[in-house]
Amino acid sequence: MRISSRYIHIALFSYLLLIFISSSIPGEEISNIGFDLNDKFVHAIVYLVLFILFFYSLKNQTKSIKLRRNALIFAAVFSALYGVSDELHQLYVPNRSCELSDWIADVSGIAAGMGLITLMNRGRVASLILVAALTASCNTSAKMPDSADRTIKAKILSEECWVDHMPVLDNKGPRLGFQLMIEAESNSDELRIEKLMISRAGGPFEERKFETHTPLKEGSQITFTVIQDRNTKYFDTAPEDNEELQFKVMLKGNNGAKKELTSRKIKPYKVY
Repeated sequence: MRISSRYIHIALFSYLLLIFISSSIPGEEISNIGFDLNDKFVHAIVYLVLFILFFYSLKNQTKSIKLRRNALIFAAVFSALYGVSDELHQLYVPNRSCELSDWIADVSGIAAGMGLITLMNRGRVASLILVAALTASCNTSAKMPDSADRTIKAKILSEECWVDHMPVLDNKGPRLGFQLMIEAESNSDELRIEKLMISRAGGPFEERKFETHTPLKEGSQITFTVIQDRNTKYFDTAPEDNEELQFKVMLKGNNGAKKELTSRKIKPYKVY
């Protein structure tokens, strides 16, 4: 049964809209959903499907012979460009960020889609072999205990940031401090912050050295306090009034599980 080209075009535009809407959801609302699949894997699958829809839409259009004959290449280009626009769009969504690694995952999905279409065009046997391999891979990964047992389920409840202007005797300038309150499952008691990344005025996230205080635990709530490393200068100039900072932390559990959390854009207050 041949699917009408009209339905293929509608499916493509509906899928593009779905991606846009999903990227417009603030980060804290996503964390509340509790979606545990690996972020990069999801990116790859989403853009594999997008590539396939683009390919069949171009193959079934009648406006341009060039697009139809080179549908594989144009579908890859259009999908990759949409991935770029999607990452840029997330710069303006609260608690979302533009990351090169996400776009690389998108391109990986597109490349997988190109391979799938190429094999399907070369013969039904090859496509069946590929589908069987993908099915076996998915079944194997689903049975691996790491994907289920090594996941930290946590979300941010509140965060704050301050600039300590107490007199210093070196050239490191005022020290930044962050406090992060999270809610985690009861089996995540031994969490610690392994990595700190800071974005200033909407710029890229940069990893920084830091010091931590002993986390305060109250039931499922854990409060982390992170202070700028004494021997590290974060910025050439201290944050100005009303300037917004944003930070990411990588949480790590005693079983090796990890979870990245991203704060809102917040204005640090001054401490003397």
